[in-house]
Amino acid sequence: MGFSAQSRDSNDVALRFLQNHGVPCEVTRKTDSSWDLDDAVTCEDGREWVLLWLEDEVAFVNPIDQQLYRWRVEIFCSYPEIYSSGKRSVTTIRAEARAPLCN
Repeated sequence: MGFSAQSRDSNDVALRFLQNHGVPCEVTRKTDSSWDLDDAVTCEDGREWVLLWLEDEVAFVNPIDQQLYRWRVEIFCSYPEIYSSGKRSVTTIRAEARAPLCN
């Protein structure tokens, strides 16, 4: 398997994992497997996530301080700005929180 095919497979697996956890990510742009047993993933909107495979969890990487924040759908639905990449407007983030995920 070539490098680009392997990269595409890694992105597909990462995207399925994110979507299974309710993370609003439509396309993964990059997957970085250098985090020991975990992977860092960047979505199309610029948000970065860490896939905690053994814990079956996802964490959001805060773009300001690089701290990890455990992903919780109920927190996202109430306070979507917590999971903001800083590149999108608050209106866009709040509209995303009104998606079917939060109903």
